[in-house]
Amino acid sequence: MSEERAPQSPLRVLTFVVPGRLCAWARARIDARGGKPVSFTSERMRSDQAMVRQIAWQALRAQCRMQLIGPLRLTVEVFRTVPASWSKKKQGAAKWITSKPDADNCLKMIADSLSRVAMADDAQIADARCIKQYGPIDQVKVTLEEL
Repeated sequence: MSEERAPQSPLRVLTFVVPGRLCAWARARIDARGGKPVSFTSERMRSDQAMVRQIAWQALRAQCRMQLIGPLRLTVEVFRTVPASWSKKKQGAAKWITSKPDADNCLKMIADSLSRVAMADDAQIADARCIKQYGPIDQVKVTLEEL
């Protein structure tokens, strides 16, 4: 007895690269001056999120044509140049970034930026990974794939 399975649509993958250093996700601040508390997000974070959304939207149009659906895997690879102030020996041995920003904050910023652009909501992310390492240029590689 062989069971016939309905043909499944191929799983889609969205990949793109964001140039430069991105700031990490940060909680909104509250300014209580003037008597009424006002919540605000830093200009740098808003700017970085807008850049990620724009690049993701362009990549989505070129690669997938529509938002990814179902459970998703998000992989964020953060590459930073080695500080020039380090000795040649330390620069040669540098591979993994163990300083700020934290990996979870890098993931959160990218995931929040991709919501309503590449996916309906960042709650769809079932598997997430952030890799921080030194590289030749500052950039962030993002891969979002259907599971």
